[in-house]
Amino acid sequence: MRLRRAVRARIDARYVTKADHLRDIRDTLWEVQMLRREVVAMRRELDRLRDLKTV
Repeated sequence: MRLRRAVRARIDARYVTKADHLRDIRDTLWEVQMLRREVVAMRRELDRLRDLKTV
């Protein structure tokens, strides 16, 4: 009984449900989109600062 419980706990700890996996993918895609927006904003700021330097 103890062995069965240990094996089941180990398998359950490594098992990820499809719903959890999809949620992780959605969260990761959201983070990538946020990072993309930040990069775009930083590039705009860099361009603005370069324009100020040349004036």
